[in-house]
Amino acid sequence: MSEEDISDFLAPHFTDTKLIGTGGSGTVYSSIDCETNQRVALKRLLLRDQTNCQAALREIKILKKLEHDNVVKLTKVVDSEGLPVQESSLEDINGASELFLVEELLDSDLHQILQSNGKLREDYVKLFLYQILRGLKYIHSANIAHRDVKPSNILVDSKTLLLSVGDFGRSRIIDPAYSHSGYLTHRVSTLWYKAPELLLNSSLYDGSVDIWAAGCVFAEMLLGKPLFEGKHEIEQLEVILDSVSLTEEEWSDLKPQIPEKTASNREKGQGIPLGSKFTRMDIQALDLLVKMLQFNPQNRISAEEALAHPYLRQYSFPCDEPTCLEPLHIEDEVGDFDQDILKGWIFDECLSLDDSVEPLIHGEVSEDAFVETPDCCNEVLSLKDLMADSADPIILDDIEAHPLNGECYKENLRDDVTEQLGLESRKEGLDTLAAAFKIQMSLQGAGRLKDQDKTIIEGQNASMPSSVFLDSVFGQSYLRENVNFACKKNVFNGPFGLCYF
Repeated sequence: MSEEDISDFLAPHFTDTKLIGTGGSGTVYSSIDCETNQRVALKRLLLRDQTNCQAALREIKILKKLEHDNVVKLTKVVDSEGLPVQESSLEDINGASELFLVEELLDSDLHQILQSNGKLREDYVKLFLYQILRGLKYIHSANIAHRDVKPSNILVDSKTLLLSVGDFGRSRIIDPAYSHSGYLTHRVSTLWYKAPELLLNSSLYDGSVDIWAAGCVFAEMLLGKPLFEGKHEIEQLEVILDSVSLTEEEWSDLKPQIPEKTASNREKGQGIPLGSKFTRMDIQALDLLVKMLQFNPQNRISAEEALAHPYLRQYSFPCDEPTCLEPLHIEDEVGDFDQDILKGWIFDECLSLDDSVEPLIHGEVSEDAFVETPDCCNEVLSLKDLMADSADPIILDDIEAHPLNGECYKENLRDDVTEQLGLESRKEGLDTLAAAFKIQMSLQGAGRLKDQDKTIIEGQNASMPSSVFLDSVFGQSYLRENVNFACKKNVFNGPFGLCYF
């Protein structure tokens, strides 16, 4: 298909269509949706045989279920003419050979970023890893294993640094109440990010394969290159065994399953310990990486546990790390049915797409985490709101240069923020300023604070600015007496929970 043909093949509903990627689970284009005038991603799903239809039905089911800041969003499904499937008939779908998923388009991915920049600064590593794990926590709570976590499937908005896990073409519903032995294939995932159990041809595994892959991505961000670069599955396993430690029991169980040469090489003590691959690595980073790259999946850390690890305490905020209230179960998995039946179910899933949105907040939120307040003051900006604002971000770089108790400074600071954002009252300006301050501290650390204030911030794990410090800026007990942050349940919608008090 020529570039001209690609540009027009879904016209007039989608224009300026460009090929942006191909892979095992489908071809992806970017295009302008003429209904919204927004550039979107279009993923082609083939419906030419039973296997195609099973994969398409599964991916649509899964994307409908997943509503989360760090998971790519499905907006609609269109046919080969660019029309929403809801406007088609069952007869049209039965005769169709392809459909297109319309998803949000992010302008970059982690693979492109690593190719351009090499290894990342550690503050970016923490920010990206936190979001990957936050997405995986939600995905796994829905009883879904992604099975193809890798840098090119981790989509990034280069302006806001918001991240989404994408491409669920190889994902599976894994119901913990059901034995999947003999059902799950090991032929998934890209080789360099493949968990040992998949290399050993296991057909019994769970979401821990995604944690292994995320650990490989974590290491790649720190190194600037893939951690394990085997040329084939046996070599990949050998590279892993060179770096990852096993207990005597694990080695005894593994030895009969691997080639004799591989076992012999390991017993000779060849290899490089994992930690020695990194220079000047943070001890907490290494501890988390080792826990994510446990050879035995039963010993591997979960996404939820990883989010609470000290390495990520800068972002940790369990109330804004939701889980899925209504996970998928084995009855939602796609069985061995005729093509026409599968297409009928695809049609049904698309008809109900508009009704599939569920609340983002499914984690348990303590009553102490929010307060009831009048409607006039229950608008709290999230980090996502602020980062998406077209105006320049509020940066408090000059805070150290002013006397903390200077009344003139305090009044000017409040008025400036109120005027900048076009807010109606000084109180709204203060609300916004405090939220912006928290973002500043979370993303840049407490490096600009005086020593006594730095101690206060670090003492609270940098999860929020100290009330003592804010009081010193805004006046004794000003926040408690005059600012009523409305932390309602519907406010906890991310993306990282960095501006909730």
